[in-house]
Amino acid sequence: MTGADSGIRAFTLIEVLLVVMIIMIAAAVAVPVFRGSFHGLALRSTVRDLIMAGRYARARAALQSKQVALIFYLERGRFEVAELTPEEKDVDVAGIVHDFEGADLWGGSPEEELKARISYKVTPLISRAASAGVRILRVSTDKVSQEYEGSAWVYYYPNGMCDGYTVELADKRGRRAVITVSPYSGTPSVEYSSGSGLD
Repeated sequence: MTGADSGIRAFTLIEVLLVVMIIMIAAAVAVPVFRGSFHGLALRSTVRDLIMAGRYARARAALQSKQVALIFYLERGRFEVAELTPEEKDVDVAGIVHDFEGADLWGGSPEEELKARISYKVTPLISRAASAGVRILRVSTDKVSQEYEGSAWVYYYPNGMCDGYTVELADKRGRRAVITVSPYSGTPSVEYSSGSGLD
């Protein structure tokens, strides 16, 4: 066999450059698509973690027959599930009821007085942070008194019910998620929307 028919075949430089160009064009189109889905993934991951924390709190309250709180730290972007155990102080229930019987003398009630004399031991069970770039914007509860200095909390009760609440989350690209939890069944519903960027 002479030089041209030696059986060795190879790609020319133009063919190799053409294949490289096709790969670069495909990558330029595909990377932004995947990048956008990764940003949405952080928001969805935080939503999933919050829903699972609520389910855990509900199950724990029912199984342990204790009140459980889901606590939100808005400024720190964290949330935790904590078990509440009442620690009663020396309370004379009959004396309190007798003092308040018949009239609202000081603008209070026996229930409020009893609550003031009972404190709770808080035992954290799980704690999670929102995914990077995701903020907890606000927590709305059915009870206004459950918000204090950048924190909010909701209670899950042994009977399977909870305080109804809504949590609003947002990422830096303006995508938002609103989680609404039914007070009777503890069932969450989620709505996603997009908006302008948050910085």
